[in-house]
Formats: sequence, C-alpha cells, structure tokens
Amino acid sequence: MEFNKNAGQDLLDVFCSVTGVSASHPAIAKVDYGETADFADQNLYPLAFLELPFQIQEDKQTEEYSIALNVLDRFDVENQRILTLSKCKQILSQIKEKLKERFVSVSDGSYLTYDETGSDQAVGIRMEFTATVTKMPIKCNDIFS
Repeated sequence: MEFNKNAGQDLLDVFCSVTGVSASHPAIAKVDYGETADFADQNLYPLAFLELPFQIQEDKQTEEYSIALNVLDRFDVENQRILTLSKCKQILSQIKEKLKERFVSVSDGSYLTYDETGSDQAVGIRMEFTATVTKMPIKCNDIFS
C-alpha cells in the first residue's frame, strides 16, 4: 500500500513516521525518545534518539514540525571516533531521505557532533530539520460532542 503524504497528518503520525523510519534502518539497533531514554545498554547501539517535545508552526493548510533526531554509536579504539561519527552522519542522512517520502517537504539538515556525556567510547550526531505535513482536517462536532 502506497503512503499518501498529502492525506493529512497530526503529531502522532509525525512521531510514528520518524521513529518507524528510524527503526527500519538496517544499521539501527534501537530507537528511543524523550527523557526516559536508556543509553546504558552497550548492545543497543547504534541508537536513534528522538528529542521531545516538538516545536510546531501552523497555517491554514500545513503544520511544520521542528525535529531533532540523534544517532549515537560506540567505538572500540580512539582512532575510530571520526569514522564512527561519519557512520552516524550517513545513517541520519539516509533516514532523512526516507522521511521525504512521508512528508510534504523535509528541510535540509543541520548537524552537530558530540561525545556522549559520561562515556569515553560513544559519540553522536544531532540533526535538526523541519518536516511539513498537510494539516489534519478537524471536525468540531467530533471534538466537542
């Protein structure tokens, strides 16, 4: 079944699209989100982490979601740090390309590399981008009845 990106989406649809596409990437071992995320299990890397909450701008026909998605991974020896960051960047770029099939538009990404706090063997890349979706039609009788 073809996904209709113009059918109208809401916050739950955007969340499910980002986490679902991230989870479907063959290199991702786990997807997590929000403040309760668990970064301790070393077997769950590479890890995709979706920051919450989203910022949302709307007009009459569309909603634009500001999204921050991270990919973190571990490395064995120090000289693999840049190689691991490069791998994380490639994974994020591939996820963003796949999301273009789900949303009306996806902006270019802005990337920031970092070392995972409390760990000398994990690095990550944070990608910020916006996703524009067709606004879900609201029927007032459904909400207030």
